Amino acid sequence: MAKRYAALKGYETVPFSQLANSEGDVTVVLPIGMDPQDVLTRLWPLHGLGTKAWPICSFLVGESLASLALLMAKHLVPDAMNAQAETHVFSNERMGGGATYPDAVDMEGLSGDQIASQMTSANGTLLIGGHSRPHCGLFPTQDGLIGLCAMPDGGASGRCLQGTACFFKGRPIVPLQSLKAERVFYNGCTTAGTSTRRPDLLDASEMIAHAVLRGPAREYVGNLRAGRYSDQELSWFAALSAHGLRPAECVRLIEARRGDVGTEKLPSLVHFGDVQAPPWPVSNVEIAQPTYRENTMTLAWTGARSIKTALITDPAWLLAMGAGKFTIQTQNAEPAQIAVLESPFDSALYVLLDCGSSEPARLKLTRQDTSAAPDFEAAAGACLSESYARLAELARYPAFRDALGLNLNDLENLMLTEQWELKSSTGVPPQSTTNTSPGIQEALRHTNACILTVALAKCSGKWSWQDEYLDRTLATPESTPGTCPTCGGATVAYQNASLLNPALRRRSVACGICGIVQDQPDYGLSFTLQREGLITHGSEFSGTVRVANTTNRSRDCILAATVRGAQTPHANNAITAFSIAAQSATSVPFHFSTQALINEVVQCWVMIVCDGDIGFAGRISAMRSI
Repeated sequence: MAKRYAALKGYETVPFSQLANSEGDVTVVLPIGMDPQDVLTRLWPLHGLGTKAWPICSFLVGESLASLALLMAKHLVPDAMNAQAETHVFSNERMGGGATYPDAVDMEGLSGDQIASQMTSANGTLLIGGHSRPHCGLFPTQDGLIGLCAMPDGGASGRCLQGTACFFKGRPIVPLQSLKAERVFYNGCTTAGTSTRRPDLLDASEMIAHAVLRGPAREYVGNLRAGRYSDQELSWFAALSAHGLRPAECVRLIEARRGDVGTEKLPSLVHFGDVQAPPWPVSNVEIAQPTYRENTMTLAWTGARSIKTALITDPAWLLAMGAGKFTIQTQNAEPAQIAVLESPFDSALYVLLDCGSSEPARLKLTRQDTSAAPDFEAAAGACLSESYARLAELARYPAFRDALGLNLNDLENLMLTEQWELKSSTGVPPQSTTNTSPGIQEALRHTNACILTVALAKCSGKWSWQDEYLDRTLATPESTPGTCPTCGGATVAYQNASLLNPALRRRSVACGICGIVQDQPDYGLSFTLQREGLITHGSEFSGTVRVANTTNRSRDCILAATVRGAQTPHANNAITAFSIAAQSATSVPFHFSTQALINEVVQCWVMIVCDGDIGFAGRISAMRSI
């Protein structure tokens, strides 16, 4: 079958045993029962994820010979794609209060039934960002979760794996095999598996990739592994498609970006279809053409589209941007995130402006002259404290932009006033601010309280905290596994350094059972919620947090505890202000309640805000009965 497909497409046939030595783009016809991971593990030792040598692969798969033949037939028939086809984006972050993805379906005021209906009937290109398991997806709506079901019967029987009761019983369900879209990208965990080593638990026909390809879809993109996948990658896929990259090339670039920023160390994202499949038709993407003048480059978007991108090929600018020798000024009505992706294929940089609206936008980039004297702003920035630097970083996160803007300006004015007063009295510009003046201390306390207020409000929804900073940090996995303080299982830890200020770091710890159990700034203050540190009874939660201060100064902190994503409003959040002495540890108790009994899987989060930054510790607090 594979040889006949290759002959009809005019491809050279390469034996599977020689795949690692093949050159050029490759369409891999997977034998029944084999997973793309089996292929990638052969290539991985020879090619690094972030290197140009990593080959471009696509996969043709089937749960049976009949379904494999059907997918081949889809790619032998000419693709009558509609260049004006719409792009439908269902973003989990939009519902969760994280970064708003441009062009996402506006789900405000829609019921779960309405959203499920829109997702099923969406034609053209369908991009989905959300949580998932190998056999189903979980998508939050304003009135509860809806399910994305891979069962061969589409969930009609109300039964799941091995005849167990469906988790979404009584809730709307999207049968993945009934999706009308011809091209689907599901950016969730384990959405691309095609075989299983536990057929007694999970049959291949019950996996997401096979379910999508059973329907009208001719191409599908998903992840083999569980990982930290951001909905901004949906933006990248659409932008790169608009630049004329084939889906297999888009996958290759996004994988390279994951390797560069450290969110992925092993290959995960794969494209199902033919490797020569043309670029996906996408709507609502605007490409800016760079204009140059001396040492400046301007990128301007009219605002007719909400996904804004540009391609930079000028050698001088490629050199400056590759070395980080440039500054950016934004002239936008809306806050924006700016991301840059280096092409592994040629000398080019792709720019993505993620501002979440169709408003006009403009970027002015200036190449730095290293021989020039530092300006006043740079000199003043060197005087600002670590607290201000952390606050400035936090204020760039989507959840905190609006709330912290004025606080940041007030704190900056106080700090600069203190610096100039010290200079006037001593004649020497200070190297750092002391932060001892009453005005600055009061401003910091007010700002810390503001941070906590925003975090508590966000936690009432399906807020994904790490998505706030995922594309702003370089993540480095720690080599030694740890032990979960909640369940005792194995954990994986990451060191996350800010790309703008590498001195600002966070450490996140994830457990396969409990999820994120710690995510805290690396600034000498840490805390844990131990296994015995949480007691639940109905709607009542109480516990103790162990806090350690390893610095040589006392710290003023605010603690709050809450349930992340509870379907009912909180009646009482535990909020406690406390101080901890230098080089000491202490236990801080908390208690809070919800307005209704918890009857689903939820996570208790404890947050501590100190010195302009916020840390989290969490654990699973209840299990929903099925």
